[in-house]
Amino acid sequence: MARNILFFLVLGVMFFSCGRKTAVAKVEEPQEQEEVVEKEALSQSEIFEAVTEEVEEEVEDKIYLLCELKRTSCYGKCPVYHIKLYSNGTVTYDGKANVEKIGNYVSYCEPESIEAVFTAAAEANYFVLRSQYPEDGRKISDLPKTITYLKRDGLEKRVIDNFDAPANLVDFEKWLEVFFNDLEWSSSN
Repeated sequence: MARNILFFLVLGVMFFSCGRKTAVAKVEEPQEQEEVVEKEALSQSEIFEAVTEEVEEEVEDKIYLLCELKRTSCYGKCPVYHIKLYSNGTVTYDGKANVEKIGNYVSYCEPESIEAVFTAAAEANYFVLRSQYPEDGRKISDLPKTITYLKRDGLEKRVIDNFDAPANLVDFEKWLEVFFNDLEWSSSN
């Protein structure tokens, strides 16, 4: 809003100051007039770009990642995929290996379904879990990782599960997998 007022104020000053110069000089070279017009157009163009960027940033700020489920590779035939649920209900899927859907897919979740994700997370006490399992940081490199992420009401949590995770986390990971598999997916390749 303040930018719009500033824009019109600057535009008005430029308009009236150009009019006074014309009245005082009475005769101007056509080139000078074209340069003034080009500067005004450039200035307006720059203002338009700045306002457009600001609006785009506001839109991007409003759509954010709510939930993520990622399974990494192993030395065997582990499913490898990455699913992201955004605040506007958009869900993206990137299937890499050992899954039915290879490639990029998109789906949509209704607000009630999104709420179900957070209800399941609450039941799993997700936001009080450790950030990684096993707790001592020991990793078994030939085992896959399951990475989950949730963001809600100012809380963010990412949990990396390599092995030895508590049952409530494993159950929540399985619940998310079923939840996302039940969505209707469209290929976006």
